[in-house]
Amino acid sequence: MQLILDRFKQGQKTRVVAFGSSNTERRIHGLHWFDWLDLGLKQTYGRVHHCINAGLGGDTTRGLLRRFDEDVALYEPHVVFVTIGGNDSKPESGIDDDEFHDNLLALARQIRTLGAAVVLQTYYSADIDRLEMRHGQAFLRFMDVVRQTAAETGADLVDHHRRWEPLRAARVEEYRELMVDPLHVNSLGNMLMGLDLIRAFRARLDDAQWQYCARGRRYQLLLDALQADKGRTDSPRTTRYQGAIIRDHHILLIKHRQHDGSREYWVIPGGGQEPGETEEQCVRREMKEETHLDVRVERLLLDEPAHPESVYKQRKTYLCTPIAGKARPGYEPELDAAQTYSIADVAWFDLRDETRWDQLTVRDPYTYPQLLSIRAALGYT
Repeated sequence: MQLILDRFKQGQKTRVVAFGSSNTERRIHGLHWFDWLDLGLKQTYGRVHHCINAGLGGDTTRGLLRRFDEDVALYEPHVVFVTIGGNDSKPESGIDDDEFHDNLLALARQIRTLGAAVVLQTYYSADIDRLEMRHGQAFLRFMDVVRQTAAETGADLVDHHRRWEPLRAARVEEYRELMVDPLHVNSLGNMLMGLDLIRAFRARLDDAQWQYCARGRRYQLLLDALQADKGRTDSPRTTRYQGAIIRDHHILLIKHRQHDGSREYWVIPGGGQEPGETEEQCVRREMKEETHLDVRVERLLLDEPAHPESVYKQRKTYLCTPIAGKARPGYEPELDAAQTYSIADVAWFDLRDETRWDQLTVRDPYTYPQLLSIRAALGYT
């Protein structure tokens, strides 16, 4: 992957071919995973690349070998993604594990002969319970063959299947929200695949696209959390980034309300940083999601330890100025949190006179001390 990244960083013109079957071919509405990757690369490295989609629905490794010269070699690519196996694993294809392995090896050799980098991808998780049994069993074996071939050839591997499988196993209904049928993703599933590829290529989307991808990012965070539970990722996010949005000596707070009605409380809007974000991007995104306001991040106001009972260890508060929009309750983008509470209200609190704050705020052991610290940092005391 590093050689590919170096090309992008150095501004070298790079032709990228996506080679596969229906999960590669553009077949439904919305941006495809390859489109999302194209967009992320462009917004990070500039238009130094050209993406060519050579997917063909129903294809197998036999078909890829037959049309390699016309659909890949013709373009003299520098990078070739190969995503295949769903049709090979169907019993009626007549392709067994050994042939699938041999065909993948042949494809990798032919790509390397062109001087191009090979990126092998597994599928996402197939809905095994809804596939014919022999097909489902072969599908799992063939995904292992993809991994084996990547290891044997030194090809880069993007293992969507291993990443998605904990979600399918633990939360099958949420997993099915990403699928149009047992073997194909919908537009949201394509977005999620694209976001993971953008991360893998150390790229990022601009703020407007990042906001648009809120649902896909929620799923990406969920996959991160499920992988963390199995000990396969880095430590979870430890710092909360929040915005002190100030207008006419007032600070904006949002009210969380538990779905079971047991509690409601005011908080400063904010949350955890997502992969690829700067701290300021994180703050702008959180403010937009939770308050509907576009803000200008002025400066870091406070950097202090979080409350001992918080899920975070550190808390950074940025001074923000609203520049567009009307403050109103937004939404909680993280699935686990959204299942617990909603954002029920927003309100402006006068920093010049804490006697006007409601008792819900004054008695809050988390938010009240933070407001006092913000008042002091801004010179109101």
